[in-house]
Amino acid sequence: MRKRKYTALCAEDTAPASTGLFPDAPVPVIHNVVSTAMIESSSMPLRLEDIREMIPGTCYYKKRFAAMTIRLHKPVCTVLLFSSGRMVVTGGKCWHESVCACIALRRLLQQRLVGSDFRVRQCCIENIVAHVELNPGKGGRLDLDAMYAQLNVHCTYNKRMFPGLIFRPTASPVVFLCFHSGKIVITGGKSTTDVYRGWEKMYSVIVAFLVRS
Repeated sequence: MRKRKYTALCAEDTAPASTGLFPDAPVPVIHNVVSTAMIESSSMPLRLEDIREMIPGTCYYKKRFAAMTIRLHKPVCTVLLFSSGRMVVTGGKCWHESVCACIALRRLLQQRLVGSDFRVRQCCIENIVAHVELNPGKGGRLDLDAMYAQLNVHCTYNKRMFPGLIFRPTASPVVFLCFHSGKIVITGGKSTTDVYRGWEKMYSVIVAFLVRS
Protein backbone atom coordinates (compact mmCIF):
# COMPACT_ATOMS: atom_id res chain seq x y z
CA MET A 1 0.00 0.00 0.00
CA ARG A 2 1.40 3.39 -0.94
CA LYS A 3 2.85 5.34 1.97
CA ARG A 4 1.35 8.64 0.77
CA LYS A 5 -2.19 7.22 0.68
CA TYR A 6 -1.71 5.60 4.10
CA THR A 7 -0.49 8.88 5.63
CA ALA A 8 -3.37 10.88 4.17
CA LEU A 9 -6.05 8.52 5.44
CA CYS A 10 -4.47 8.25 8.88
CA ALA A 11 -4.58 12.03 9.10
CA GLU A 12 -8.26 11.90 8.17
CA ASP A 13 -8.89 9.51 11.06
CA THR A 14 -7.96 12.33 13.41
CA ALA A 15 -9.99 15.01 11.59
CA PRO A 16 -11.50 17.66 13.90
CA ALA A 17 -14.93 16.67 15.18
CA SER A 18 -16.34 20.16 14.66
CA THR A 19 -15.48 23.43 12.94
CA GLY A 20 -17.04 25.35 15.79
CA LEU A 21 -20.24 26.51 14.06
CA PHE A 22 -22.33 24.80 16.76
CA PRO A 23 -20.17 24.49 19.89
CA ASP A 24 -23.12 23.06 21.85
CA ALA A 25 -23.65 20.22 19.37
CA PRO A 26 -22.73 16.74 20.68
CA VAL A 27 -19.87 15.08 18.81
CA PRO A 28 -20.61 11.92 16.80
CA VAL A 29 -19.02 8.77 18.19
CA ILE A 30 -17.79 6.38 15.51
CA HIS A 31 -18.39 2.76 16.49
CA ASN A 32 -18.05 0.81 13.25
CA VAL A 33 -15.97 1.26 10.13
CA VAL A 34 -16.69 -1.15 7.28
CA SER A 35 -13.80 -1.56 4.85
CA THR A 36 -12.94 -3.79 1.94
CA ALA A 37 -9.51 -5.03 0.89
CA MET A 38 -7.83 -7.68 -1.22
CA ILE A 39 -5.34 -10.28 -0.07
CA GLU A 40 -3.21 -11.77 -2.81
CA SER A 41 -1.44 -15.09 -2.59
CA SER A 42 0.97 -17.13 -4.63
CA SER A 43 -1.71 -19.85 -4.58
CA MET A 44 -5.09 -18.55 -5.68
CA PRO A 45 -7.99 -19.05 -5.26
CA LEU A 46 -7.77 -19.47 -1.50
CA ARG A 47 -8.79 -22.88 -0.19
CA LEU A 48 -11.07 -21.80 2.64
CA GLU A 49 -11.66 -25.40 3.76
CA ASP A 50 -7.93 -25.79 4.44
CA ILE A 51 -7.70 -22.42 6.17
CA ARG A 52 -10.60 -23.37 8.45
CA GLU A 53 -8.67 -26.44 9.62
CA MET A 54 -5.50 -24.47 10.31
CA ILE A 55 -6.91 -21.39 12.04
CA PRO A 56 -8.99 -21.98 15.18
CA GLY A 57 -12.07 -19.89 15.85
CA THR A 58 -13.07 -19.46 12.22
CA CYS A 59 -16.56 -20.11 10.89
CA TYR A 60 -17.12 -21.42 7.37
CA TYR A 61 -20.17 -23.22 5.94
CA LYS A 62 -19.88 -23.15 2.17
CA LYS A 63 -23.51 -24.13 1.57
CA ARG A 64 -24.77 -21.24 3.67
CA PHE A 65 -22.37 -18.43 2.82
CA ALA A 66 -19.43 -18.06 0.44
CA ALA A 67 -17.15 -16.30 2.93
CA MET A 68 -15.25 -17.45 6.00
CA THR A 69 -15.78 -15.46 9.21
CA ILE A 70 -12.61 -14.73 11.18
CA ARG A 71 -12.77 -12.87 14.50
CA LEU A 72 -9.61 -11.06 15.51
CA HIS A 73 -8.71 -9.79 18.98
CA LYS A 74 -5.96 -7.28 18.17
CA PRO A 75 -7.55 -5.16 16.85
CA VAL A 76 -11.07 -6.29 17.72
CA CYS A 77 -12.49 -6.75 14.22
CA THR A 78 -14.35 -9.33 12.19
CA VAL A 79 -13.12 -10.26 8.73
CA LEU A 80 -15.15 -11.96 6.01
CA LEU A 81 -12.67 -13.74 3.73
CA PHE A 82 -13.70 -14.95 0.26
CA SER A 83 -11.83 -17.49 -1.86
CA SER A 84 -11.11 -14.72 -4.38
CA GLY A 85 -9.07 -12.94 -1.70
CA ARG A 86 -11.66 -10.24 -1.14
CA MET A 87 -12.03 -9.20 2.51
CA VAL A 88 -14.75 -7.24 4.29
CA VAL A 89 -13.57 -5.84 7.62
CA THR A 90 -16.08 -4.68 10.25
CA GLY A 91 -15.89 -3.55 13.87
CA GLY A 92 -12.99 -1.13 13.61
CA LYS A 93 -13.18 2.42 14.93
CA CYS A 94 -11.09 3.92 12.13
CA TRP A 95 -9.44 3.10 8.80
CA HIS A 96 -6.15 2.46 10.57
CA GLU A 97 -7.71 -0.38 12.60
CA SER A 98 -9.08 -1.90 9.40
CA VAL A 99 -5.58 -1.90 7.91
CA CYS A 100 -4.16 -3.44 11.09
CA ALA A 101 -6.81 -6.18 10.94
CA CYS A 102 -5.84 -6.99 7.33
CA ILE A 103 -2.16 -7.13 8.27
CA ALA A 104 -2.91 -9.31 11.31
CA LEU A 105 -4.81 -11.78 9.10
CA ARG A 106 -2.02 -11.78 6.52
CA ARG A 107 0.51 -12.65 9.23
CA LEU A 108 -1.75 -15.40 10.55
CA LEU A 109 -2.12 -16.94 7.09
CA GLN A 110 1.62 -16.62 6.48
CA GLN A 111 2.35 -18.50 9.69
CA ARG A 112 -0.15 -21.29 9.10
CA LEU A 113 0.12 -21.80 5.33
CA VAL A 114 3.83 -22.44 4.97
CA GLY A 115 5.14 -21.98 1.45
CA SER A 116 2.56 -19.38 0.40
CA ASP A 117 3.20 -15.66 0.17
CA PHE A 118 0.45 -13.15 1.07
CA ARG A 119 0.09 -9.45 0.31
CA VAL A 120 -2.65 -6.95 1.24
CA ARG A 121 -3.94 -4.50 -1.37
CA GLN A 122 -6.51 -1.71 -1.60
CA CYS A 123 -7.96 -1.24 1.87
CA CYS A 124 -10.80 1.25 1.39
CA ILE A 125 -13.61 2.50 3.63
CA GLU A 126 -17.08 1.54 2.38
CA ASN A 127 -19.23 2.79 5.25
CA ILE A 128 -18.85 4.51 8.62
CA VAL A 129 -21.49 4.14 11.33
CA ALA A 130 -21.62 6.62 14.21
CA HIS A 131 -24.15 7.78 16.78
CA VAL A 132 -25.09 10.93 18.67
CA GLU A 133 -27.15 11.38 21.83
CA LEU A 134 -29.21 14.60 21.98
CA ASN A 135 -30.33 13.91 25.59
CA PRO A 136 -33.74 15.64 25.65
CA GLY A 137 -34.01 15.10 29.40
CA LYS A 138 -36.65 13.33 31.45
CA GLY A 139 -39.99 13.55 29.68
CA GLY A 140 -38.43 15.07 26.56
CA ARG A 141 -38.32 13.57 23.09
CA LEU A 142 -37.43 14.07 19.49
CA ASP A 143 -40.75 14.76 17.77
CA LEU A 144 -40.55 12.43 14.80
CA ASP A 145 -44.15 13.05 13.74
CA ALA A 146 -43.50 16.79 13.39
CA MET A 147 -40.22 16.10 11.66
CA TYR A 148 -41.90 13.83 9.13
CA ALA A 149 -44.74 16.31 8.57
CA GLN A 150 -42.28 19.06 7.60
CA LEU A 151 -39.51 17.06 5.94
CA ASN A 152 -41.40 14.09 4.47
CA VAL A 153 -39.82 14.58 1.03
CA HIS A 154 -36.51 13.56 2.58
CA CYS A 155 -37.80 11.07 5.18
CA THR A 156 -39.05 7.52 5.49
CA TYR A 157 -41.17 6.88 8.57
CA ASN A 158 -43.66 4.15 9.43
CA LYS A 159 -43.76 3.78 13.20
CA ARG A 160 -45.93 0.66 12.98
CA MET A 161 -43.11 -1.16 11.24
CA PHE A 162 -40.04 0.52 12.74
CA PRO A 163 -39.70 3.13 15.51
CA GLY A 164 -37.00 5.16 13.76
CA LEU A 165 -37.26 7.87 11.14
CA ILE A 166 -34.81 7.73 8.23
CA PHE A 167 -33.71 11.21 7.17
CA ARG A 168 -31.90 11.57 3.81
CA PRO A 169 -31.10 15.25 3.31
CA THR A 170 -30.44 16.48 -0.22
CA ALA A 171 -26.76 16.37 -1.19
CA SER A 172 -25.81 14.97 2.23
CA PRO A 173 -22.93 12.48 2.39
CA VAL A 174 -24.65 10.67 5.29
CA VAL A 175 -28.07 9.36 6.31
CA PHE A 176 -29.61 9.91 9.75
CA LEU A 177 -31.68 7.34 11.63
CA CYS A 178 -33.58 9.28 14.30
CA PHE A 179 -35.36 7.93 17.40
CA HIS A 180 -37.78 9.47 19.91
CA SER A 181 -35.16 9.06 22.66
CA GLY A 182 -32.90 11.58 20.92
CA LYS A 183 -30.46 8.98 19.68
CA ILE A 184 -29.27 9.59 16.12
CA VAL A 185 -27.45 6.92 14.11
CA ILE A 186 -25.34 8.34 11.29
CA THR A 187 -24.44 6.03 8.43
CA GLY A 188 -23.33 6.06 4.80
CA GLY A 189 -20.18 8.13 5.21
CA LYS A 190 -17.00 7.20 3.34
CA SER A 191 -14.75 9.25 5.61
CA THR A 192 -14.72 10.78 9.08
CA THR A 193 -15.10 14.17 7.41
CA ASP A 194 -18.40 13.00 5.89
CA VAL A 195 -19.66 12.05 9.36
CA TYR A 196 -18.59 15.21 11.21
CA ARG A 197 -19.47 17.72 8.50
CA GLY A 198 -22.72 15.97 7.60
CA TRP A 199 -23.83 16.09 11.24
CA GLU A 200 -22.74 19.69 11.69
CA LYS A 201 -24.65 20.73 8.58
CA MET A 202 -27.92 19.10 9.72
CA TYR A 203 -27.65 19.61 13.49
CA SER A 204 -29.74 22.78 13.55
CA VAL A 205 -32.43 21.13 11.41
CA ILE A 206 -32.77 18.05 13.63
CA VAL A 207 -32.47 19.80 17.00
CA ALA A 208 -35.36 22.09 16.02
CA PHE A 209 -37.67 19.10 16.61
CA LEU A 210 -36.32 18.35 20.07
CA VAL A 211 -39.07 18.78 22.69
CA ARG A 212 -37.82 19.22 26.23
CA SER A 213 -39.96 18.65 29.32
